[in-house]
Amino acid sequence: MQLPAVLQTNLNFLSLRLSDILTNLPVELKTIRSTDSAGRDEQDVVQIVKALIFKLKNLSAELDSPFKIAVVGSQGTGKSTIINLLLGEALMPSTTMENESAVIKLDYPPNEELVDQAVFELSDNTTKRMSIEEANRIIDKNRRFETDELFIKKIRYVTFYLKKEQLKKIQLINTPGMNVITDDFYPKVQHLFNESDIILWVNSKEQILDDFNSWLIKKIHADNDKIVGLITFPDNLYRQDEISGVTDVVTQFMEKLENRKLLRIDGTIGLFIFNGKFAQISEGHKTNTKFIQDVDDLEEDEENLRMLYNFLHHGFAYSDDPKNIDILKRYNLYGLENFRNQFHLDDEFQLQSFYNYCLNEGYCLLNTENNTALYTKKGLHLLGEASQYYSFGRFSDDILIPMSKESKLKSVKSRVKRILSKTDNVDNSMSRLLQIKKKLEVKKASLSEEERTKIANFNLVINQLNSEYKQWYSNLIDYESDIYRDKLIDIIIVNIEKEISPIDFMKEIKNSLTPSFLKSSNESPVAKKISEIISNAIQSVLPKQMEKIAKDANNHIELILLKLEKEFLIKKQISTAKGNSNVNFSSNLDLSIILKNITKLIKPLLIKVMINLAKKDLRKGARTFLKRNITKPLIILIRKILTKMGVNFAKKKVASTAAKAGIGPLGWFLLIVDIALAANDIHDMYKEMKNTLSEQLKQEPTFRAGFRDEATNTYEIIIDEVIKTLNHELSAEKEDVTFIIDGILGCENILIQLEKFNAN
Repeated sequence: MQLPAVLQTNLNFLSLRLSDILTNLPVELKTIRSTDSAGRDEQDVVQIVKALIFKLKNLSAELDSPFKIAVVGSQGTGKSTIINLLLGEALMPSTTMENESAVIKLDYPPNEELVDQAVFELSDNTTKRMSIEEANRIIDKNRRFETDELFIKKIRYVTFYLKKEQLKKIQLINTPGMNVITDDFYPKVQHLFNESDIILWVNSKEQILDDFNSWLIKKIHADNDKIVGLITFPDNLYRQDEISGVTDVVTQFMEKLENRKLLRIDGTIGLFIFNGKFAQISEGHKTNTKFIQDVDDLEEDEENLRMLYNFLHHGFAYSDDPKNIDILKRYNLYGLENFRNQFHLDDEFQLQSFYNYCLNEGYCLLNTENNTALYTKKGLHLLGEASQYYSFGRFSDDILIPMSKESKLKSVKSRVKRILSKTDNVDNSMSRLLQIKKKLEVKKASLSEEERTKIANFNLVINQLNSEYKQWYSNLIDYESDIYRDKLIDIIIVNIEKEISPIDFMKEIKNSLTPSFLKSSNESPVAKKISEIISNAIQSVLPKQMEKIAKDANNHIELILLKLEKEFLIKKQISTAKGNSNVNFSSNLDLSIILKNITKLIKPLLIKVMINLAKKDLRKGARTFLKRNITKPLIILIRKILTKMGVNFAKKKVASTAAKAGIGPLGWFLLIVDIALAANDIHDMYKEMKNTLSEQLKQEPTFRAGFRDEATNTYEIIIDEVIKTLNHELSAEKEDVTFIIDGILGCENILIQLEKFNAN
């Protein structure tokens, strides 16, 4: 099982285990509250653990989520142009971004009903669905109606569902113009910086140097250091004075403001001087655009021609002076190596001469009237390079997307570490829980000596019980896994043989002995039936196996406690005979009374435990994440085995029968149908499959790990229930004592689970 899948399974198991522990915490525990480092934000254990479970589930889901790219920057910087280029189609109107109200997430639709639909998430936790066209009208402050204003104020964010292949791998988050958002809106978008895998920080013209943008990059960098910068509309800065020229802007930004805030890969900085117009033309987003508008008036196109000349001459589109590209070389910026020194151009730009050069090199072609020049395929490619869009694309393909899986895993692991660290974050869940446990220990210390002695006695027994019980079930889990595996395979193979006819099965093998049920793009009825049989088998067998585990655990807990009582009495007799008063295993406390009381209680108590477990639906169904983790590898494995063995079976039978009958290979399919009717042969094949499957499933780590997690959860729920019930029975007349013991044990259980997770 790959590392992300292991982490995801462990996160799910941890959140599941914490949920179970939460149900055993005493209600009175809510009176004990923790505070943050500033002495505010009071939270009790239930609040802390519920928030922790929510975070863990979100982090688990994050491992499955697409790579998230947030596009942020000031209004009118071309954010929508960037998004449309990434999508490969002009789907995001630029007017949509003329707003101060909505974060727009672009996602692949999970079902056909949501294609081209927009779903708004509102501040009152409700949602509203409409067409993307209608959503654009409402979001756009220039087009919305007065009646929309109240709705606008309630928007948290809106998701546009677009059926674009790119959105299967990445999620694009389009933010409002950061320089026009209202004061109360910024905190609502700040979380995006933390959630996103990459930030595209878009700046227009000299805005990269203004106070707002220098403030914004600091805010972003505080939450996310994966920032790629784009300076857009650089053509408007072309040949301007040294204060605002593009290379001067880059120089000032890198030397005065950047301060290592942009993403660096192998020493190269993620900064692109991006010409959106060139990129849109090269990608076909702007049509009917000509290389030369009027052959007789070249000056109309001089700016674009000069930029192309500079790109071909210097490798950078926006500088007349080669000295000005030193800053770009020094910081390893992009777009310098693609075309430089490959062309023989005039040393200085000459308008007519460069136009003729472009014609001769095939970047453009005169139209039939010879009055305009049109782009050729080569010319469009040149525009893509000169725009730095292709450089950005290579950066994305080579660095951003390959980095996505690794960075996603690192990002999730980093966030989990901060949540569970005892030192990195003084206000996190671990610190809060330790604070509450300490308060409970103070309450425990204030009890009478008699009560403290009872608690100490109880804890000694519970510690011994826990130790022996854990050792018992740890040694048993693999054995139980094998029993579960064999029962599961039995029912799966029996039902496959029962519900899929031999003829249907053999028909699957007719296309050159390649079963169509392996083709996931068009799953056959047989494939669907196999998946259904496996899923039903898991739902049938797993709960029964968990029920058996629960009964065996209860019986063993009873045996451990009876053994402890017997061992203690023997030691006490030996000690008394020798005149030694220190009779206990590890202290001078007398455990006779508590052990005697426990052994009297244990039988009715365990019946009560089983009733409580039944109420928790322990026996009624497998956990969702477990079914997913077991079902998927099992389906793949069984279908592979069925394929391999079915093909081998057919080949052997056909070869044998065809040889005997003197028939050529063309008649093999008719023979397969006849062979399929030979019930004994088919039965033997399934029997062989069953043995093969059992051996291979033994080696399947996902299957064994999934069962181990579920079984461990069951064993631990049972011991929690036993300890809680014993505590209540033995301290029934002392509610404050019960509450303190339950609270301390609950906090310890939670902390043990968190530390166990950290250790793994």
